[in-house]
Amino acid sequence: MFTLTHRELIELGRLLGYPLDKEGLCKGFSGMLSLAILAGDEENFWNRLNYIACYNPNFIKLKNAIDNKSTLSDVEKKHLRETPAFYFGTTLHLQPEQHKDFFNTSLTQENIEQIYSLTKPKELEQTKISTPLKKSYVCDKYNLYLYLKDLADVLKESDSDLPIHIDCNNHSVHLKYDKSKNTWQYADTNFFGFGLDNPYVLELNHEELAHTIFVSFNKDLEEIPEFVTFTTTVLAKDTPNLPALKKKFDAFNLKYPIKKEHAEMYDGRDCGLLYLACQTGDLETVQKLLSLKKIDINHCVDGVSPLSAACQYGHLDIVKLLLNDKRIDVDIGERAPLAAACHFGHMEIVNELLHHKKIDFNQAMESGEIELIDLYDYNMIKEVLLNPTIDPSEKRKIAETLLYYFCKDGNAEKVELLFGLPGINVDTTDSVEFFIRSQGKGVDEKKIASALKSAGAGKKTTPLQIACASESTKGNEKLFHLLLNNKASLIHQDSSGKKALDIAIENDNDTATYALLEYAQNNKLNYNDLMSPNSLKKVQTDFPEFFVQKTLEDEQRPSISKKSPYATIKASGRLHTACRKGDIEFVRELLSNQNISIINKVNEENETPLFIACQNGHLAIVNELLKHKNIEINKANNFGETPFFTACQFGNLEIAQKLLNYKIDINQTNKNGETPLFIACLFGREDLIELLLNQENINLEKEAQNGTTPLQAACQSPFTKGKEQLFQKLLVNEGSVTHKNKEDETALDIAMKSNNETATRLILTYIEDKKLDPAKAMSLSSLLKAKDKYPSFKGLEKAAKAQLEIQASAIVDKFIKSSQKGKRTEVPFLDNPKAYFQRPEALYVMKQLKRKGSLDKLVAPNNTNIFHLACANGHLDIIREFLLYKKTFPINTRNDDRKTPLHFACQAGKNEVVELLLTAPKIKINAADKDGNTPLQIACFSPETKGNEKLFQLLLAHNANITHKNKEGETALDIAISCNNETAIRSILKHIAEKELDPIVDPHKKTTIFHLACAFGYLDIVRDILSQKTFLINMENEDLKTPLHFACQAGKNEVVEFLLTSPTININAFDNDEYTPLQIACFSPDTKGNEKLFHLLLAHNANITHKNIHGQTALDIAIDTQNDTAIRAILDFVCRNQIEATAAMSPKTLTQVTAEYPEFFESDTKDVKKESHLKKLSIFKDSSEGSSTLSTSTSDEEEKVEDSTLTNKSV
Repeated sequence: MFTLTHRELIELGRLLGYPLDKEGLCKGFSGMLSLAILAGDEENFWNRLNYIACYNPNFIKLKNAIDNKSTLSDVEKKHLRETPAFYFGTTLHLQPEQHKDFFNTSLTQENIEQIYSLTKPKELEQTKISTPLKKSYVCDKYNLYLYLKDLADVLKESDSDLPIHIDCNNHSVHLKYDKSKNTWQYADTNFFGFGLDNPYVLELNHEELAHTIFVSFNKDLEEIPEFVTFTTTVLAKDTPNLPALKKKFDAFNLKYPIKKEHAEMYDGRDCGLLYLACQTGDLETVQKLLSLKKIDINHCVDGVSPLSAACQYGHLDIVKLLLNDKRIDVDIGERAPLAAACHFGHMEIVNELLHHKKIDFNQAMESGEIELIDLYDYNMIKEVLLNPTIDPSEKRKIAETLLYYFCKDGNAEKVELLFGLPGINVDTTDSVEFFIRSQGKGVDEKKIASALKSAGAGKKTTPLQIACASESTKGNEKLFHLLLNNKASLIHQDSSGKKALDIAIENDNDTATYALLEYAQNNKLNYNDLMSPNSLKKVQTDFPEFFVQKTLEDEQRPSISKKSPYATIKASGRLHTACRKGDIEFVRELLSNQNISIINKVNEENETPLFIACQNGHLAIVNELLKHKNIEINKANNFGETPFFTACQFGNLEIAQKLLNYKIDINQTNKNGETPLFIACLFGREDLIELLLNQENINLEKEAQNGTTPLQAACQSPFTKGKEQLFQKLLVNEGSVTHKNKEDETALDIAMKSNNETATRLILTYIEDKKLDPAKAMSLSSLLKAKDKYPSFKGLEKAAKAQLEIQASAIVDKFIKSSQKGKRTEVPFLDNPKAYFQRPEALYVMKQLKRKGSLDKLVAPNNTNIFHLACANGHLDIIREFLLYKKTFPINTRNDDRKTPLHFACQAGKNEVVELLLTAPKIKINAADKDGNTPLQIACFSPETKGNEKLFQLLLAHNANITHKNKEGETALDIAISCNNETAIRSILKHIAEKELDPIVDPHKKTTIFHLACAFGYLDIVRDILSQKTFLINMENEDLKTPLHFACQAGKNEVVEFLLTSPTININAFDNDEYTPLQIACFSPDTKGNEKLFHLLLAHNANITHKNIHGQTALDIAIDTQNDTAIRAILDFVCRNQIEATAAMSPKTLTQVTAEYPEFFESDTKDVKKESHLKKLSIFKDSSEGSSTLSTSTSDEEEKVEDSTLTNKSV
């Protein structure tokens, strides 16, 4: 199979003019793949890569084909257009602000589809792209596994495939969840070529994915770190299902909150959560992190601060947040924030920074930190150059610096704008020294000197000279005309004595050379004054039109011959250019010269004019060239490709036919060992294949260096799909279908991997017609897929079974030989049982072992037998083989950890296995392992069982013991609570309630199931228990906490609302530390943002003046815990009920809230406002209709408020 690597994609991008780095490619690649998925065009996306791979390694030919595609078919033209479109889209994903010439507005989710309109104009045109999840997080590998598992549970609810990006600070990977297989499809540029069905995609389970992300994100590091910092972005089209799905993502987000310890976690590259959130634009995470006291908001990654990262990626809202934080340092890091914003063209951020009081613009300019050469548009240039605070002499230096670098970049439009500014010296030579004098604070003198030297400082180079030396200016005639028309000097010498023409000739800049010669001619300048003798000698050969046939003599000006249309091109390259363009008249004109040595002249790629004409399909020029006897017909280019080879590749049939009349070696290979027939097959050239096959000496089976045959190349090709006759011509003998390349692939293997239905069906038909053994024509994995996908082909099922039996027999024989008589044998490869039982021969191995009486003798390390492992991995067929093996089979067999098969099945959450085992009459459901854990306790501990309600129902229905304690003294419920397994908690609590068992689940703390049901918000269980045992409503545990305390601490609104309907509820009961439910709610981090909870408590006369044993009121506690929701609710309540401020808070709290919540206070007093409670009412809005009595203004409500006021004042 032909595949591309990360490096090769970057190489091609640079060749096409898209200078991507490693980070840029992976992030842009993920973005383009996401759009393909959303547009329903994923298959074409991968086909596009396969098309590019056909040209590997000769990407220059691909570039030439893109530049000269007029002779190709419409299908090929489409493929060629899509190749640069792919790279263009990739760059747009990285810095959309730098492509305003393409977009009317900067790239957002609303107009992201415009990228893909280059190749799929209709699919996303009317569709809005949403981001139901954007979350930054940091965790270890195990918690990443849990994170991915929970994310998959949400994705299972989606009615379509949702593309996902996982980004760290320098890499990006792409995910898609396959619900049918319960696996992740993982696309990572670091692992191209490792996939099976698709070489660019790996199929991974949750555990494998977590491990692979850790490896990929820490590539090149010596050790894998403890933590990984990442941002998850999920994209989706707007559908009717999206709102419901968004709620599930919101719940997922809440399950993984940002905690204070996250602020101090860093990955292997020293990247923290704040930096990554600033880089990826995760505003919500940045807000949460900035609210923490202990966070370093200036922590740099590779010399870049979080503020600079936000400036670089254009996240204006985050920049504003950071600038408003008193802890911000605007000068820290190797790149200042203003420099980053200027460099990437974010004008709004530049304006925001320029107005920030801590930034000294002139000082930044003097230190060289601001790279104004990278300012994107003229508006930004004017913003700086017209700034009245900048010294005029500094402005001139800035403009001259811009001129120097715009000339280097070949930006004629910006040069033209600069010439509209007054006072610019077109021949300035010191601007580069001003610009690069210091690349930031802390740079030593040696580094400054090195930077100056590499940038041209000290060479006294003018803008014209740097333009002559630059690759970027080739072909840009306008730039040179601008400079010359503004009197740029042609005679200025740099420090090495070179003039502009010397530099242009030395750097093969034909555009510059021609422009300068033309200017010299028009202005009657002396060539001897403009260049060195060596340059003059060379230019006379390259541009003879400017000179008479004799050498220049003395000071006399030569007469100029008539210039041809190819004058701007060196004479040695004009024939090549004419052959590429198809200009037959100019070719004849050149060839009419008696001196025709140029006919076999080669360019940089070692291509002759004949080669170029054959490649571009210009038959008339080929005929003209072939008239000359000394033409070299078989001369190969740098890649070993001949003119005949390239004619076959580009489908130029008439030219190929013409060349066959000459001495052509039709089996001559290129450097990869590929023949003309091979390349014709790879590009699906049906007519050329027929032509070649009709040649007597054609070698149909000649292999390329990787062992691939022409037939195999056709099977991979994206151009052969649907071309039945092509394959019928290539299928000539048994060897063609059974041959394996060096990757051990047959033609059929390749066809199936490439989804080439035409090739697959025709080869299968050939196998059936010739009565060949299918196993010889494909691998076992292909055979297994073929038998399921193509059931109409006879013999596939039988062949698959036979191969599985053979493979199983080899494994069993090895097992038997390695075992000692009468003893069990350890099987090392069973260290990874999950992978083993997924192998197709596993069941056959078990059956053969059963037949040979060895089924129970094979064990993995730790004395774990195959039955244990089969139960752990849910393989019912294998389990049934065991249960049928012996009537007395030990169903409760234990390993060295004393775990039974039921333990294994429960730990893995395999419901069907558990159900099957529980039907066995002798099953021991309460067997304990060496740690004293029963299968129920193991299930409570396992993350695999979260959400698996049926498993716990099965165990509890079969009398699993819920009171049994392990060696740590923990019951199943204790374990479930410590592991936050809410499925287990709910199931056990419901079981206790339904069976009316003892409600006290923790005798030491006197905590009941009612307390726990309230804490976890299980309203149905709360109702059931209270309907039977009303006395539990105010029951206190050992800490004197009531059920209401538990519900308020956890922020369970529905339970709180239900409890408050009881006439006997004690809303102001206090615990050991004299905390009331309201005070507990103010203390709890789980209540932040929960406005409704505080509405409910205050509306039901919760006491706001009561003090705990520390002398704190509810408001004092809320201030200490920074619970803004509680603070505003209580202040609003104080306003409404005209309560004295000193009764509701301490003097210290009063001082603090006066400063931080001035809207609640009169400007001239510290008393709480008494007339503004109706205005304060609008601060909070109920989330459900009628949920709070504070949201009305009826007479009943006024009575309740009055009662509440009296109650609070009387305490």
